[in-house]
Amino acid sequence: MTRGLLTSTRRWRWIPPLHSLTCVSACLMFFRVGCRTACRISTQPNVFESRLPAKERNLLDVYAEIWLKQNFDVALAKMKTLVDAYPDDKESKSVYALLRWELVKDTAGAIQLFHDVLKQDPKYQLALGFLVQCYQGLKDYDKAIEYSKRLQQYHPESPAASRILGGLYALQSRFGEAIAAYNDVLRQYPGDPEALMSLVHCYVSQRDFATADRYLEEYRKAHEGDAFRMGDYYQWKANLANWSGKFKTSMGYRFSVLTQAYETKDSLRVISALHSISQYYQAYGLLDSAAYYHMKSLPWSTQFQRLNYAVGLVSIDRSYANDVRTLQRDAIALLRTRVP
Repeated sequence: MTRGLLTSTRRWRWIPPLHSLTCVSACLMFFRVGCRTACRISTQPNVFESRLPAKERNLLDVYAEIWLKQNFDVALAKMKTLVDAYPDDKESKSVYALLRWELVKDTAGAIQLFHDVLKQDPKYQLALGFLVQCYQGLKDYDKAIEYSKRLQQYHPESPAASRILGGLYALQSRFGEAIAAYNDVLRQYPGDPEALMSLVHCYVSQRDFATADRYLEEYRKAHEGDAFRMGDYYQWKANLANWSGKFKTSMGYRFSVLTQAYETKDSLRVISALHSISQYYQAYGLLDSAAYYHMKSLPWSTQFQRLNYAVGLVSIDRSYANDVRTLQRDAIALLRTRVP
């Protein structure tokens, strides 16, 4: 169950702002940014816990079960009790529906709960946003689009609905409509990173690399100085160069990705950039260079990542097998102690 919940969070790119504006509700960012960040956020309201009304204290308790203790079954039971105690509370009912969907895969029940909330308040963002995600998960794109348009209608000040709508159109290869939706976002919020990068995706999917590159340059101008976003920029430049047959240029951009990754000090980004360079050299038969850049990733590798490190190095050159055998054995032993 835990693994399923954590894996499923990857699809949560947007959580609409909650009407209650309680600080404990910010913990819902778990479904967008992951457990570590959410845990840091969710501990902050503890300072004010004694000042919260009873309902908010109960919500805080549920969120603690989810993000701090990861007792998902307990959280689900407590949220059910909270909904029974406050049957008209839109936030509690919406979060309970989300937990039923994520934890017990009760999609039909979750959808019914969201609709119950919308009967109370047809404009409630949290329920509308989650309902879109439910229908998207069911591949009922017509319904997902219908509720995305309601979000646009009721909350025109938010770019989220147009972003979601563009993504739904793109999933169906309706690129003209997707591009129009993303441009709606840019008219309201020039430089919006998600809209610009989504437009790059749309034009690449149509093999219009020139227009994709134009939007990519807009992205650079809007976000130059942000190492995370510039890393994404250079990765796309590398891909566009590669698809255009400019292999040397593509390699140069891959080193720019690495430079940005080092600036972020994000181990996953550094490892990914080094492996990208290594694999590129390997594809062109430059195995000594491939091995060199692969080995540079070892100091950035966590204990579990070292298992992949050993396999990757041997795939480049089997003569390294004896060098990494102990490393691989230790990584496998650790994995067995952590995974049932």
